[in-house]
Amino acid sequence: MESGNPTQSQMTSRAEIDRARSQDILLEATRLYLQGDIDDSEIVLDSLLAIDASKPEYLLLKTRILSFRGCLSEALDCVKRLLLSEPLNRGALEIYGLLLAESQQLVEAEKIALKLVELEKESPHALRLCAHLLQKFGNHSQALLLSEKAIKADPGSALAYYIAGVSALEQRKFVEAHDYLEKSLELQPGRVATELNLFLALHHLGRHEESFAQLKRSIHRRGGEPTESDLVLEGRHWLAVGEATKAIDAFSSALALNAAYGDAHANLGLAFHLSGDMESAIGSYLLAVLHSPSDARSHLNLGLAYLLLDNYENGWQEYEWRRIVENIDLPGLSLLPELSSTNDMPTTVLFVCEQGLGDVMQFARYSHFFREAGRSVKLLVGEKLVPLIQGSNLFDAVSNRLNDLIADGEDVAWLPIMSIPKLLGIRRDKPIFQEPYILIPEASTSNWNQIMACNSKLRVGIHWQGNPEAEKSTLLGRSMPLANFGILIGELIDIEWLSLQKGPGQEQMPEFSYRDRLAPYQDMIDATWDFVETGAIISNCDLIITTDSAMAHLAGAIGRPVWLLLTAVPDWRWGLEGESTPWYPATRLFRQRNFGDWIEVMERVKGELRELCNTIKLPGAAESHPVG
Repeated sequence: MESGNPTQSQMTSRAEIDRARSQDILLEATRLYLQGDIDDSEIVLDSLLAIDASKPEYLLLKTRILSFRGCLSEALDCVKRLLLSEPLNRGALEIYGLLLAESQQLVEAEKIALKLVELEKESPHALRLCAHLLQKFGNHSQALLLSEKAIKADPGSALAYYIAGVSALEQRKFVEAHDYLEKSLELQPGRVATELNLFLALHHLGRHEESFAQLKRSIHRRGGEPTESDLVLEGRHWLAVGEATKAIDAFSSALALNAAYGDAHANLGLAFHLSGDMESAIGSYLLAVLHSPSDARSHLNLGLAYLLLDNYENGWQEYEWRRIVENIDLPGLSLLPELSSTNDMPTTVLFVCEQGLGDVMQFARYSHFFREAGRSVKLLVGEKLVPLIQGSNLFDAVSNRLNDLIADGEDVAWLPIMSIPKLLGIRRDKPIFQEPYILIPEASTSNWNQIMACNSKLRVGIHWQGNPEAEKSTLLGRSMPLANFGILIGELIDIEWLSLQKGPGQEQMPEFSYRDRLAPYQDMIDATWDFVETGAIISNCDLIITTDSAMAHLAGAIGRPVWLLLTAVPDWRWGLEGESTPWYPATRLFRQRNFGDWIEVMERVKGELRELCNTIKLPGAAESHPVG
């Protein structure tokens, strides 16, 4: 009679069956995890861990689940247990390094990355971790390159696509960011960070309905209750579509959940700012920097709010934070001293261009102050502006290359051009220098005078679109559609109209109903991209009507009459009230009376222009038409 005890072969067979069943269960848990069914995946996995709590494959998946849930401490404990038994497990080392980075233990994370590189330099694990660390250190261009290598090495990695998407997003490569993040979400549905970054990519692409739908799907999938982060993103959506009141409600709801949430205070400040409530904006910005002292954008916005309210002492101080936001310090400048006082100045003062073209045109005037103090003044500026500034005799040297401006051993100090107002104590009532200072060569002006002298009508140049890249945060909405100029051009036929628009905004011209009413030489103007030649065209105009852009500064600095069209809450330099500006005495300000309402502004301009046409005798020369 056979014994009831199993034989060795039977025991081996059962063990194999158990291993096979365990493998099937692990595969099912993995499949559920990759589908985004995290709860079900964890239930299945826990049934395996109840049998063997130390098996590396189980612990690795458990670590990923805990990481997915944002349980960093528990995930770190779990992966450390795994590494005790398998210290060279590449997958475990990668996720360990990622968790350390997320916990801000960057030095330790770097050590893990170096260990992975030692094991296998070009492995997907090493590439992903190194890319993530570069991202953490702010080197987004290199992070993108490494994550793209990781994608080639392992095309099925949702993490590699995620890192690439975030790196592209940080570099404002929004189309690439969208594509990478969408692929990451396809490979691993339900990852909250991916969903919210995809919202941001769509948001920046101007696809606001899609971005909002993406946000709502993410919230619904997580149970329908928005977090404070969700509410901030919702508020940003409402700001982007011009719904400041709804934005304020969303940011306030976020703060009701977490009163110490600096990002919510910062965005609430921006919403108040854009709606014209500057005192409330300042209060929110102050709370933002209280909770997040290194939040450069909130410091900068606080400075802009102060400047709008003519609080220049605090405004210029906070405005210095733009240097972090814009990252203006250039290679080579770190070797030179920065000018911090007008006492004991060096022989040479170097102005360094920053931000927009209009900023350079506005503040180049202050070369006079340093020249009058007996200093040589030089300007480092973008190539586009070199001929214009050079020909105006404002500086002793102008170049777009630092090496062309500084000789070995030269006694020199530099300063960013937008830091000059702080250094000199500039205020709206103390602009120091108001005379026209941009000079246009007589030959260019005469040449365009001959081209344009085809009739004796009042000659008006128009411009409607500034740099779209600059129109974010507090500058939202400063441009307007070309179609709004139809209110003027469609009715005022006793005016010769010409477009000064270059680049973004020109694409609207083919659809403009009154294109045929522009000057007969408009094609020649469109073909002119040089700032000197544009200045010559402006010099032959009686009036420039423009939104807030570099064109307003160019015409103002030349000294031509400008009617400047402003949003209800404009850039700091124009203040909140009044029709005049000390920066350009020949410029008149036309402000929105209702937020976003350009039509009322244009109707007002039309009335003023009609009256101007009725009162001015037109002898034929543009410079003979006095325009106020």
